[in-house]
Amino acid sequence: MTIPARKQAQEQKTEVQKVTHIGDIMANLTSRFIIGIALAAVILFGCSNPTPNPIQPVSQFREGTALDYASNHIAYSATPYLIDEDWVIEEGRTVTIDPGVVIMVEGRNWIYVKGQLLANGSSENPIHFTTAHTSPDYGQWRGIKFDSTTAVSELSYCIISYGAFFDTDTLTERGKDAQHYRGALAIRNCSPVIEHCIGYYNQNNAVYIEGEAAAPIVRYCIFTKNDASGVRADTTVIVGLDDPMDISYNCVADNSAPPFIMGMDTTYYGVYARVNNNVDSCDVFFNIDLPPLLTDPRGGLTADVSDFTLQSCSPCIDAGPFGDDFTDPDPDGTIADMGTIYYQRQGFELRGRTSGDLPAATYRLTCNIVIPEEEYLTIPAGTRIEADGVYQIRVLGRLNIEGTIDNRVLILPAENSEGLWNGITFADRAGQDPSTVRFADISGYDALDVYKPGTEFQNVDFSNAFTYGMMITTQSLETADQVVLDHCSFENCGTFALSADSCGVKILNNSIYGSKGRGIALSQCFESVEIKNTIIRACSTSALVMSNNCSPQIVNNVFVDCGYYGMEAYLNSFPEFVNNIVTNNGRAGLYVHESTTPTLKYNNVYDNGFLTGDDAINYLVGGTGGSFLIPENSIEADPLFTASFTLGSGSPCIDTGDPTLSDPDGSRSDMGAFGGPGAGTVGHLMAGPIHAFANR
Repeated sequence: MTIPARKQAQEQKTEVQKVTHIGDIMANLTSRFIIGIALAAVILFGCSNPTPNPIQPVSQFREGTALDYASNHIAYSATPYLIDEDWVIEEGRTVTIDPGVVIMVEGRNWIYVKGQLLANGSSENPIHFTTAHTSPDYGQWRGIKFDSTTAVSELSYCIISYGAFFDTDTLTERGKDAQHYRGALAIRNCSPVIEHCIGYYNQNNAVYIEGEAAAPIVRYCIFTKNDASGVRADTTVIVGLDDPMDISYNCVADNSAPPFIMGMDTTYYGVYARVNNNVDSCDVFFNIDLPPLLTDPRGGLTADVSDFTLQSCSPCIDAGPFGDDFTDPDPDGTIADMGTIYYQRQGFELRGRTSGDLPAATYRLTCNIVIPEEEYLTIPAGTRIEADGVYQIRVLGRLNIEGTIDNRVLILPAENSEGLWNGITFADRAGQDPSTVRFADISGYDALDVYKPGTEFQNVDFSNAFTYGMMITTQSLETADQVVLDHCSFENCGTFALSADSCGVKILNNSIYGSKGRGIALSQCFESVEIKNTIIRACSTSALVMSNNCSPQIVNNVFVDCGYYGMEAYLNSFPEFVNNIVTNNGRAGLYVHESTTPTLKYNNVYDNGFLTGDDAINYLVGGTGGSFLIPENSIEADPLFTASFTLGSGSPCIDTGDPTLSDPDGSRSDMGAFGGPGAGTVGHLMAGPIHAFANR
């Protein structure tokens, strides 16, 4: 076959294949078309019509009942009311809102009071004005504006939140008008009464006042977390001590701007000038600037009472008129609280201002308590006080704890607490009698501070203090002002059991054990300290440390088993060290340096320095070993202690003390804590006679 013929035959074959392939495609399409028609027929005639399900838009506002703008009585409803335009209460009209009503506002609309609004809720059922937005935030509605010179509106027990839109529009009529009402509660030339309300998370001021005729009464309110001031008055408002406007007993705190901006004069408002019932600083009208400690102020859009309760440490509790001015009590008869939900004490609860005679009982310490100046608190035998948290007893007046040897007073952490309370501070107030604490166990605390001269502790057990047992700083070296600790015990008390700085102290018949640092630390006390008949043992560093001009009398004590020194004295200290036993301390018995020379008489300093090598270091001066002087009539011998650190039979410390001193039986004084004129018992747990303060 020729080439042209072969090419022609090939082209014909290719055409046949194309036609066949196209035919297959058409047949396949035809088959699919028929199947599709059949399926459509089945769907069309064999099934019901499909239900349309278009995607519905999600509303940014909460659901509620549309408010009847024409109604003069807004009755309680479990469903919130909705406002979607300005609600105007016209002149001559009175609208009453029942307790518990919730009014939510869509968009930046006003509640405009030209007439009279009576919105009086209750502590159990407050009225709530708030945003309708599902995601509440500052300035989502405008607020309530009062503009009536003929009727007095009332708001009590109301909560106003997420309003006070900050309008920067000064061109339109609405924008210009808004410049006169720059607050969640906006008052112009009128005098509404606003009591026990809460204004929070508003974009502008909580309260804004304008006009010479404005004289509102704003009392017992809390204005907090607002993005401007709590209360602001423009320059047209008359501000002074005698003007008819009454803005008093409010908590205005934690706002973005100063708490008060009162026209041209802020002398009277927001400036600390006195103290209130709780001894908190306040202005002349008893307004405070302290966090109100609401339970959960952003807990919900509706008026959930639990969100707006006051925590037990809130400064708003009992912060209203007191003393001769006592008025407007809370429903339980106590001094008025600030805010909407008054605080209800639970059973035997101690918190805030406390004074008088407590009945013997078990109490819960639910916040700091303060004993005011010129007042007293007496705690009788058998009382138990359990602290619910890290709270403090602050004594500005006088505290009398009157336990007995058989019926002690207990102050300790509650079982369900964090295991620590703050402790007691005895503040120094001129003219106030000192406190006395007798037969008490004080445990599980952080620290105890004594600033009041003459404070007395008898037979008190201090244990498990976190920072330190007691710090004494009275700034008085007079004998009559000495702080007295008689037959007390300190066990496991922080970095030191006792510290005295620039003051006088008598430490008599005490037991100190297990401090993480020092037993006793003294500084700048000169000759005003006595330490007698005391055992200091097992402290991590030294039993007794003194510096900076300390010359105490240290007579008949035992310093034993401490990690560093029995006694360390430096920087011009000249202690009188008589009848003491110093043994088994880690680095040395007595260590003196930096211009210090003690008087050492009739002591037993034995077997110290076990951490420094095989040879005992009983006396150490200036960092070198060996005796720096010959102690007068002293010994270095095993004292033969019993388990309670009394002297066993045959002890070389019996009848070998200072012969000018006698034991209680008239014999020559023994060395150690159970010898000398004050011998008897050590600490509160050992039986024996208790010496009266008058005889010491």
